[in-house]
Amino acid sequence: MTSVTRPWHAVVIGGGLTGLAAAHALLLRGATSGQPVCVTVLEASGRAGGKVQTHRAGDSVIELGADSFLARKQAAVRLCRELGIDDFVGTGPDANRTYLAQDGQLHAFPRGTYMGIPVFADGIAQSPFLSPEGKQRALLDLQLPDGSPDGDESIRAFLVRRFGEEMVERIAEAVMSGIYGGLAEELSLLATFPEFRAMEREYGSVLKALQARVQGTSSSSAAASLSRDVAQAGATTATAAPATASSAISTAGAAAPPAGPSATPPSTFLTLRGGLDRLASALTKRIAEYGGEVVLNRPVKSIRRPDPTRASVAGGGVLQVSPQYEIQLENGTPILCDAVVVATPAWAAATLLDDELLCDDLRAIPYGSVATVVLLYDAADWPQPPTGSGFVVPRREGTAVTAVTWTSSKWPHSVHQGQVAIRAFVGRSGDDTLVTQSDETIVAAVVKDLKRLMGASTPVASVKEAVVTRWLKAMPQYRVGHLDRVARLLARAETNYPHLVLAGAAYAGGVGIPDCIVQGEQAAEALWSKR
Repeated sequence: MTSVTRPWHAVVIGGGLTGLAAAHALLLRGATSGQPVCVTVLEASGRAGGKVQTHRAGDSVIELGADSFLARKQAAVRLCRELGIDDFVGTGPDANRTYLAQDGQLHAFPRGTYMGIPVFADGIAQSPFLSPEGKQRALLDLQLPDGSPDGDESIRAFLVRRFGEEMVERIAEAVMSGIYGGLAEELSLLATFPEFRAMEREYGSVLKALQARVQGTSSSSAAASLSRDVAQAGATTATAAPATASSAISTAGAAAPPAGPSATPPSTFLTLRGGLDRLASALTKRIAEYGGEVVLNRPVKSIRRPDPTRASVAGGGVLQVSPQYEIQLENGTPILCDAVVVATPAWAAATLLDDELLCDDLRAIPYGSVATVVLLYDAADWPQPPTGSGFVVPRREGTAVTAVTWTSSKWPHSVHQGQVAIRAFVGRSGDDTLVTQSDETIVAAVVKDLKRLMGASTPVASVKEAVVTRWLKAMPQYRVGHLDRVARLLARAETNYPHLVLAGAAYAGGVGIPDCIVQGEQAAEALWSKR
């Protein structure tokens, strides 16, 4: 018999940004190497892009999921430029002002904070959020020795040990939990903020570490060194998660990326003029140009090894290389392929595979749900439209709303001049009750909280349009021990499913748009190396 060469066929399950990035990277590899490649993306829903979704209302363009990406994470900037959609837009001039709700009122975060925590002693002393006792306890971080355990711990346990209960309950918990949509007492420190552990071990104090970083950095780049994203969350996005908080909280205004011939706008956060869904559209188009295919409304039922008698020997004495996997669609159609990227949530991946131990670990990764509520008003109804990025709400406030973005101030380019746009988030980890209620119930709860937190003069009754988007089981929760679980399940998948890669936000690679792109590209590289 003689062997024949056929195009190497990879199937990507999941048409979110991770899956699209993986397909694009595989096809690009094939095109640049001159080796034949066939890539099929199977998306269960009727659209690609996952948790990136854009709503257009007349001249206004509002994001329903993630509203931006971090400029300092270059994967998104690079990919957009490769796709020819590099018309980046930064946040508005007032976006560096972010607020925290406390006792029913909004207070601006002072400059000189990291994740809401004042970096210097005088900042703690002047904080409007802490009592005298709370300030004294927070300053003990400068004296306490390294008390870190050998293994993982929760974000809350770490912060309480270093700064005390009051700092955590009134400030840090709202900011840090907002990124991942989870509870600080459950979220893994090592999977979410490992730099805190490094700071404690190197300096014996978080404040000393942050101060050393500021003092060793020029004033122009101090914001860049301390800025962290409080908006890209997780979720869902993945991310590309829907943003669950409002903006970066940093030592100064927006952090500018390095200048150069292809410099991006001087902003910590970037978006695309005309909507972030252009990224998914451009990826889908480029995939087609390379000969790949993105197939919508194609849910997958299972992944299994094919029957070798079905595709091993062709007629005429020609040996046909056997495929590695058979993808069984819900409609009964089988697809034979050589490699698979599973770019779905972990709970969905567990329904496709037949390794029980692996699937138990996949199912053990919890997910949270969130709803975004976009409210559009006539600007004329606002005597004084809100200025700033928005605000976050600690759990102790007891509101339905967890965070609010003042979209028409944060992204003024995206909203028609005659409109005011507000985007609110509801839903906390472990409580999906409100998220699953009717649109009317959710909007009423949001309007009630806005009136309470933004003042009685807020024209809540004059909403011209309300758009509710539910992201159910969309935000992976990196709970204590998450890194160990992920390492175990990825090792088992590597052993029992060669030529198959699990990819996505569930595996602790990050939840923002750049993170999802990197995860997809890394999955493609891993498969390409096994060809």
